[in-house]
Amino acid sequence: MKTAQNPSAKRIRDPEQTRAWRKRYNRANRQFSVTTTAENYAALLTAAEVAGFGKKPGQFLLSLFRAHEKESYLLPKGWKQQMDARLSDLLIQVRGACTNLNQLARHTNRFKQTTIFDLAEAKKGIIEIEKAIRSFETQLLSPPKSTKP
Repeated sequence: MKTAQNPSAKRIRDPEQTRAWRKRYNRANRQFSVTTTAENYAALLTAAEVAGFGKKPGQFLLSLFRAHEKESYLLPKGWKQQMDARLSDLLIQVRGACTNLNQLARHTNRFKQTTIFDLAEAKKGIIEIEKAIRSFETQLLSPPKSTKP
């Protein structure tokens, strides 16, 4: 007569199988610890918080390492969305100024002459483009506001 197995009963694991599993896990996942001063730890927590990692300095350090390994920069979380919005604003400003310059060029080509007013307008359009690009550069260099995940 067969007895039904109790599904809630604990399964007894083979100690050899457990050791082998631990050995494979430890080879694949290495841990290390770092001793630091209280001031350095506080600075690390602050940097992790600013970068959007909350109070998880281990994840922050791992991200820094991965960025260094790829020779790239670690950017705060939410940075891409903020930069996409800033870039679209820049494109709108540049398109508007370029449209005005295009109209001035068309007018000049049609009548085969230009006036001082047209040249002043063209200069104003170029200055607008330069101003928009400088504003974008300033925003790019300023740290974006971190968003809470």
